[in-house]
Amino acid sequence: MMVNIMAENENDVRVNITIVNTTKEKEDVRCTDICCSSISGLEVGDVIQAGDKINITSGTNNRIFFKFIAEQTKDVFQIGCTCPKSSQNSACGYGNSGLQCYSRSGTPVSFTFHLGKTNKADWDNGCDLDGDCPRYGDCS
Repeated sequence: MMVNIMAENENDVRVNITIVNTTKEKEDVRCTDICCSSISGLEVGDVIQAGDKINITSGTNNRIFFKFIAEQTKDVFQIGCTCPKSSQNSACGYGNSGLQCYSRSGTPVSFTFHLGKTNKADWDNGCDLDGDCPRYGDCS
């Protein structure tokens, strides 16, 4: 099953986020936190079943953070991203949130996360992993 809720006007979209549940234990994950900016397609309490994916959009140029917890193992997956008007696109997968390579320029930007997998990029590196990430929930 794929949940796909887009922003009201696709011209207002600055960020497209795809989150794929590829957890090792093949378990459901629940969203437990969304902070800093508004999004379409995800609410606290929503569940991504094992093997499913969701698409999320946002029209903001501010930072966005999400947290998911695996239902049985209680593994935590945290995600952060931004598409600012005055600097480059950035994203971060904390732990094994599975951030895939992304474009540092252009709008809208697309970020993909494979929960349970190793990150391939970080905040200042679209396809390199140097471990650079802001503190989770740092909205500034």
